[in-house]
Amino acid sequence: MREKRLWQVILLLILASIFYACKKSNLEHALELSGKNRPELEKVLEHYSRNHEDKLKLKAAQFLIENMDSYSFVTSIELQNYNHTLDSIFSLNKPIDAISNEQDSLLTQLKKPNSFYFDSIPDLQYVSAGFLIDNIDRAFEAWKSPFAEDMNFDDFCEYLLPYKANEDDHPDFWRSAYRDAFYPYVKFDVDNSCRLDSGVILQYPPIEMTGKTYLTLPAGLFDSVPEFSVSCWVKPDEYKSFVRVFDLGKDYTCYVGFMPYTKDGIAEFEIMTDTPHDWHIVMTAPLPLEKRSHIAITYFNHYISFYIDGISQKRMQTTLTNKDLTANYIGKSHYNDSIYFTGNIDSFRIYNRELNYAEINALAGKTELPEINKRILEVVQRLRLFYNVYVTNQTYISYSCRPVQLMNIKKGICSDYVDLGTYIYRSLGIPAGIDFIPQWATRSVGHSWNVFHTGNNGMYDYSFGDDTIGNHIKDHEEKAAKIFRYTYAKQPNSLAMQNKDEEFLPPTFQNPCIKDVTDSYLECKDITVSFTKPHSRKRKYAYLCNFNNHDWIPVFWGKINGDKSTFTKMGKDVAYLPAYYDQEGITPAADPFILTKEGEIKKLIPNHSSTQTLILKRKYKPGKVPEKGKLLLGCRFQVANKPDFSDSLTVYEVTDVPEINYNLVNLNLNKPYRYFRFLSLSHLMGSEISEIEVYQKESEKKLTGKVLGDRNSPRGWEVENVFDGDPLTSYQCDWNDQGWAGLDFGKPMNLAYFRYLPRNDDNFIKEGEEYELFYWENYQWNSLGKQTGTSKQYLEYTNVPTNALFWLRNLTKGKEERIFTYENGEQVWW
Repeated sequence: MREKRLWQVILLLILASIFYACKKSNLEHALELSGKNRPELEKVLEHYSRNHEDKLKLKAAQFLIENMDSYSFVTSIELQNYNHTLDSIFSLNKPIDAISNEQDSLLTQLKKPNSFYFDSIPDLQYVSAGFLIDNIDRAFEAWKSPFAEDMNFDDFCEYLLPYKANEDDHPDFWRSAYRDAFYPYVKFDVDNSCRLDSGVILQYPPIEMTGKTYLTLPAGLFDSVPEFSVSCWVKPDEYKSFVRVFDLGKDYTCYVGFMPYTKDGIAEFEIMTDTPHDWHIVMTAPLPLEKRSHIAITYFNHYISFYIDGISQKRMQTTLTNKDLTANYIGKSHYNDSIYFTGNIDSFRIYNRELNYAEINALAGKTELPEINKRILEVVQRLRLFYNVYVTNQTYISYSCRPVQLMNIKKGICSDYVDLGTYIYRSLGIPAGIDFIPQWATRSVGHSWNVFHTGNNGMYDYSFGDDTIGNHIKDHEEKAAKIFRYTYAKQPNSLAMQNKDEEFLPPTFQNPCIKDVTDSYLECKDITVSFTKPHSRKRKYAYLCNFNNHDWIPVFWGKINGDKSTFTKMGKDVAYLPAYYDQEGITPAADPFILTKEGEIKKLIPNHSSTQTLILKRKYKPGKVPEKGKLLLGCRFQVANKPDFSDSLTVYEVTDVPEINYNLVNLNLNKPYRYFRFLSLSHLMGSEISEIEVYQKESEKKLTGKVLGDRNSPRGWEVENVFDGDPLTSYQCDWNDQGWAGLDFGKPMNLAYFRYLPRNDDNFIKEGEEYELFYWENYQWNSLGKQTGTSKQYLEYTNVPTNALFWLRNLTKGKEERIFTYENGEQVWW
């Protein structure tokens, strides 16, 4: 018995020594890779080994060094000059200011550096002892913040300690610069409870509005309140177009108000100031009749937010200030011919401060946000006011950027702002990370956003510039198949760490520092997929791919087991293609399929024995484009022979929502006319219109002439756009004007018909452009033939197989193209 126990002790000692050796070898391996920089890293370890009190900092240093072999950056003299010039352009005005024409022009002229001359430098061979010690000490100070004080060491290492937000950022001192810039503007001593009675400067009991009266708020109410909030419950008793619940301002040229109903059956928040082009409306669903809805607006530092039932509708910049609010009404607008509100307005309050999102939620009767989220929102709402966020698809900060240079960013892709947010939040002790989608399931490219660690392993998504925590992806109009989180530590379950045979991997999965968090966001399903195309026995992994408008992109992997693989936590209601991957790219492994909302696999195998006729009107999903047609309701088209249109004849009024293509209107006129024009309405965002074409009766020739119209349009929306032949440019009149755009033919002409095009995305079927329809079969796209678009503005394909996946390509121009199935006579986009 004693011998058995002795052997057990020896075995435990051996296992312990092996474990210790493995742990030691990770650190030693990193030190060996550091080369000549090893003394710098050893200084850090020695520095924290002196005092027992620093043992946790020593563990933090070991954590950073052990995982540092995954990180590097690139540099060159040309790149350094580029980043310096980019920062200078961004610094020409404040981050809160919109990007100027001068800055846009300079960015366009800026020549990107040649990556051929870049030198790649591993962080292990570059970072200094002073840099790492400064980062660790400041991270531990940040750990004391009220947002992180209860966080365990492992989470601290991932969400506060890392010295860079992006794997290829340039390692540089940044914590003090960010904290010095932002700490004075945030409050860490916020009350854990919502302060709904703090700052109320006016409050009314329930008000019954009969439609015959209104209330005027006390004079001078807003004189000394540079920030404010308005909150009330509203229950309309009858449908009245354009009636205001409240209208705050000085007259009909400068106000902010809310209308529960417009002519088009929607609700609107509306802002107008006497600054040129500063007029905005925010359209929402109409309020329900005879039912209470909560309405709120908040204002701070030229930013105004709108809420309905506690849900943020929009946040935008405006020139409005409290000094403009000198004549303020409940139940009436500033327009003299206004009708009055009928219904109940309850708990009408005005605050002398900007309420945060959590407080608006509480006023609306919603309390689902944890307390820590309320506190974070208190801070991030202040922080986002520093930046006029301009997210673009064009990359400017594409190479190893120094973190401090991000502080001046004016224009960038989503990942640039995510990196910026990560540096800001971590400098202030707000534990933050980055989640990302490698490829949207329903559009090109991917996406990334910040996540906050809020205790008890709670993680909440937040997009820089948004007002809510936990709803960014939930409310996104696009679909995702897989979502990952960047980590600083290498993840044992990542494909890069699993890939012992060194099989060639897709770019996303070459990074060992990512983990799958899809089930934190989506309803998922584990699925097993069988392959119909044989593979090499040496191949260990297969992939599921999403379409990115032109190619299939791997979004997740599974180990091959015979002729099948299991893929875990896959997003539903998404189209997938199983594939293999090597240096040449993907090789299809089986038929594409839809993972339905119910979690069932629906294979898309063409059925040639059951054919159909396809009527195709678009090459890309419509999204919100059809809503643009509503902006033309009530607009008119007129002819005249006098330049002031005093003898005008209305030849057409838009009474039904038009198609988002060229709409043809035949004319039956008994005499020639010299002038033709489009006349907008004054209340519908300028009644956006892209193109007008007028045709002569005798020759059916498109007429040209001198462009006429109002000259008060916002920049980029001029009247010339209506006649430039470009579907992607549009005209919009100045805010709240009744604008117009027209042609002077030079002499009276007999007119046969005209065509008009609402604002659009140029993805409808265009006359004269060449298209080709493909369907997927036998591991490839197969052509169903080419057709040229006609005046019908749709394509017709006959004898097409059913149950197939299709792709319509425009061979003439354009990039946006989406795969689809054809169901019940309609294109269903994937």
